[in-house]
Amino acid sequence: MTRRVVCSMALVVAMVTGCGDDDGATVDDAGAGADASTPIDAGPRDGSTPIDAASDDAGSDDAGAIDSSIVDAGDTDAGADASTADASTGDDGDTCEGAIDVTEGATLSAQSTMDATDDYGPMGSGCPAGGAASGRDVVYVVSPAAQTTYRVRVTPTTTTFDPLLYAVRTCGGIGCVAGTTLNDAGEPEEITFTVDAGATVYVVVDGELASRGTFDLAVTLE
Repeated sequence: MTRRVVCSMALVVAMVTGCGDDDGATVDDAGAGADASTPIDAGPRDGSTPIDAASDDAGSDDAGAIDSSIVDAGDTDAGADASTADASTGDDGDTCEGAIDVTEGATLSAQSTMDATDDYGPMGSGCPAGGAASGRDVVYVVSPAAQTTYRVRVTPTTTTFDPLLYAVRTCGGIGCVAGTTLNDAGEPEEITFTVDAGATVYVVVDGELASRGTFDLAVTLE
């Protein structure tokens, strides 16, 4: 009877030991489970994302395009400035080709023959008769759409300038319209003349005896 009890206890112990071994295997499986490997897999994946983002940030294509636009805009501005300078009308009055248009009338101050050239001269016979030795000259032009009478007055702003004032239809020395050189140096000269519709008349401010200087010009429509 005693022997059977001992054997039964041994069997129970063996069964308990076997269950313990099974539980240990379960622990071992849990220790080396897939959960532990998951962070390893997630690590490289997470790390690759910042790398891709860094590559995107490093690609400064947009910044390059902006810089390029700024450079192009600078070129455009420079081109605009240059074209504005080139767009000068050239109406400096030194010759008939660059005559200053006063068709609608004008009051011009600080005019000058000082830097002009001696391109034209009086033709005599009242255009004007005197002042054969002319000086430097400045040219103005009128070309009205309807017949118009003009009064032109030159007032020297220096006492040494003795202006010759005459109006001609062409700048080739023919076609005198009016002229005067009656007054002395430093004194005004004035002429009045009528221009037909569509015609052109050039008004020349010259200098008697090669004089030159500054003046004010008034052109009024009668």
